[in-house]
Amino acid sequence: MNAAQHFEQVLASTGDPISAIRAVRESFGLSLPEAKELWLQSTGASDSLDGHQAKLASQLEEAFPSRDI
Repeated sequence: MNAAQHFEQVLASTGDPISAIRAVRESFGLSLPEAKELWLQSTGASDSLDGHQAKLASQLEEAFPSRDI
């Protein structure tokens, strides 16, 4: 079983993505960013953590434009 399969199995049995992240980190020695990226890829939310964060930053900039003071 690889890390993605383990993540999906734990997520299916617990319904808790945080527990699944912890489980793959413990079982496969992944860093937190690596485990988060696995979560994003498993759920189809994004191909990479960097891409996801860039998308979030862009959305925040649109929602809260800076104001000249």
